[in-house]
Amino acid sequence: MSRPELGDVIAERELEVDGAGHAVVRIGRPTPDPRAGGDWRCPFQIIGLGDEGVYEAFGVDAVQALQLCLQLIDIHLGEQRRAREVTWLGSADLGFFPVVNFAGPLGDEGDSE
Repeated sequence: MSRPELGDVIAERELEVDGAGHAVVRIGRPTPDPRAGGDWRCPFQIIGLGDEGVYEAFGVDAVQALQLCLQLIDIHLGEQRRAREVTWLGSADLGFFPVVNFAGPLGDEGDSE
């Protein structure tokens, strides 16, 4: 089985490593999975932390594939962070795994009619 290709890069993030070096996370454009099943794939690559292979996350549509890609990036970086300090803009929060605090539609104060 061949390794996946990154394809068109839609986003990159540069991270600081051990306060001196850099790593780059590259996210490819979500595309339909060429294999049977109808799912979507979203590839990513982390450069500068060792294994620079291209990996994929899969979802039922492009949005889910991208969301799962961000979570998988967070998992991969978590494994790397055991051996080194990886930060983004000076913070340990690398900003890949979205934390959602949803209180309802804008302007909704919780009142019901």
